[in-house]
Amino acid sequence: MTLIEIPSWNEVEQTVLYLREKGVHVDDSKCFNQFCNLKKFVEANLNEEDFKEILSHERWVEYFNSCKNEECFSEIIVIAEFFFAIPAHNANAERVFSLMQSQ
Repeated sequence: MTLIEIPSWNEVEQTVLYLREKGVHVDDSKCFNQFCNLKKFVEANLNEEDFKEILSHERWVEYFNSCKNEECFSEIIVIAEFFFAIPAHNANAERVFSLMQSQ
């Protein structure tokens, strides 16, 4: 969820189910309410050129900063943490293999 398009609940729900399989608890009802707030935020900012030009993590920071308190994103942040924990590339692993081959 890069927040460059309006997110769908279906995507979030699939992520919640995956996280549950991995032992991470996410409250469905809270998550749905928080998702609705996130969706409103994206809809309100989608036409802003500045919003489109910033990086994905900066969009998330803007969303979290726009929330009044942690209760507004307590479940969504679990999904965001998972999203940003996935490496965008495998350069570190490739570097290790290159070092192993050179010896």
